[in-house]
Amino acid sequence: MCGIAGISYREGNSPTLKALKPLTAALAHRGPDGDGYFMDETVGLIHTRLSIIDLGTGGQPLYGENGSVLVANGEIYNHLELKELFGQYPYKTHSDSEVILSYWQRYGAESLKYLRGMYAFALYEPKTKDLFLARDPFGIKPLYYTLTKDYLAFASEPMALVKAELASNELCPQAVHELLQLRFSTCENTPFLDIKRLLPGEVLQVREGSIVKRCCHEALKPMHMGEAETDHIEDLDVVLSSSVQCHLRSDVPYGLFLSGGIDSSAMLALMHRHHGPGLKTYSIGFPGTQQHDERGLAAKMAHSVEANHHDVDFTQDDFWNLLPKVVAAHDDPVIDFAALPTFKLAMVASEDVKVVVSGEGGDEVFAGYRRYQRALRPKILGGRIWRGKGVLDAIPNKIIDLDGWDDAIQDTILDLKKRKFTALQKAQYIDFKHWLPNDLLTKLDRCLMAHGVEGRTPFVDKEVAAFGFFLPDHHKAGWSQGKKLLRDWLAKYFPISAPYAKKRGFNVPVGEWMAAASGQIARWVGSQESTQTLLSNEQCQRLFCRMQHDKKSVIPAWVIFYYTLWHRTHIQGKPADAKEILG
Repeated sequence: MCGIAGISYREGNSPTLKALKPLTAALAHRGPDGDGYFMDETVGLIHTRLSIIDLGTGGQPLYGENGSVLVANGEIYNHLELKELFGQYPYKTHSDSEVILSYWQRYGAESLKYLRGMYAFALYEPKTKDLFLARDPFGIKPLYYTLTKDYLAFASEPMALVKAELASNELCPQAVHELLQLRFSTCENTPFLDIKRLLPGEVLQVREGSIVKRCCHEALKPMHMGEAETDHIEDLDVVLSSSVQCHLRSDVPYGLFLSGGIDSSAMLALMHRHHGPGLKTYSIGFPGTQQHDERGLAAKMAHSVEANHHDVDFTQDDFWNLLPKVVAAHDDPVIDFAALPTFKLAMVASEDVKVVVSGEGGDEVFAGYRRYQRALRPKILGGRIWRGKGVLDAIPNKIIDLDGWDDAIQDTILDLKKRKFTALQKAQYIDFKHWLPNDLLTKLDRCLMAHGVEGRTPFVDKEVAAFGFFLPDHHKAGWSQGKKLLRDWLAKYFPISAPYAKKRGFNVPVGEWMAAASGQIARWVGSQESTQTLLSNEQCQRLFCRMQHDKKSVIPAWVIFYYTLWHRTHIQGKPADAKEILG
């Protein structure tokens, strides 16, 4: 896990260290273990390193035998197998990223189909002056770019481009509308008008500052699934075990975020299988609130496999002290309650480990959300693959017009009509394309990289995802419960996890903490210029005051509050803290 950035100039311009060093400084938190540079007459590349594999010789840029240059962020989990298949290549290091150079030399952009991992990389071929930017098919690792009349510049985080004065922080209205309604923005648009995302699985070919070609690789490859349930349990065991084993390849200590839920319980069982006793686990709870605390079950499971378990508290003081830091870390904003405990867990874990395994993706792959159960119902009973309502639809007579906020999702629904998917698979596909990369995986990346920790997600793996996605529906979800096969697997291999018990979900009591200071928040939010383009002062006051007795007001109030903080931090450059907000 690292930070990468660079510039490809149009003819007549050349990179300089003066232009590249601000990018390095802006991405230093992503790579605290060192940095590296490459420059020629048209292209400059930088790399900030978080050392995970090949601590001695794995520094970047890496150089291929044909003169190609690589800077990469992420991990190629099957690098050992790939090196064995391509043994005649003169590998110079033990770095997992070096296989990108060898396979690109042979297969070009088609080499991505061989890679099992998470990655965003830039590969430069000086002989042709072609710069290739690529991102893994699930969008686990981020990559952003800006295109001007003089250059194309890219970076692992959008604010690196802004801080290096390569792009402005002018707002993109369409992306802001998505953010306010979905709590994240979709596709290539970021909230910054001049800055685009590389799409999951996308490859851009850039020559002398211009995009000359682009292509995209699908994350899900079709699989034929049999019908025998016992076979599915054993097949799942093989696929999941293989993924976890690959994800544990590391030359530094690693741990696990353990919530007590189905997904992290499965990760615990498999990590114990491959690691043995002594695994470091981290759980978090919210003492003094009404939120159900599953740390008791998490601790019970951890102790059953002789893990080194850590219990972490998240309090109201943490909410106020850490929220500004969470906002600062999310330059590409994700307005997700779970970012708060994830940020603190990463802070605590960073004292012991440099790699953390997390259960992200389990719900999307094995159909754990209630919305998937709704997708199975007939239309007459409320069956649907997309809710079609945004967060701020609950607020009448808004100043801002949010029309078009779900255009990208409607385009995906239209595209799905051409695919032979079930209603459940269509609902999953929408999440794979939008929710997973732009909310869950962005949140995990920003919260962990803020503390120099790499996050790994064995469920978000091309073999596991294809297995889960193409399972027959009845092995995934019913009308009352999801993740059926994963629960059956846990019942067989890790029954202490109580897989059939009703799960309450991992909810963060943000509503309680905000309601306790609703008056102060309302006054502060109502006084900010970003809010005044959304709501009248009267609407703002009413929204925050309603939080104390109306739970439906919590999420709209949270979205407005978070967006106001984000705007102050990343657009106005004037971060606010608890002292200012609470007076």
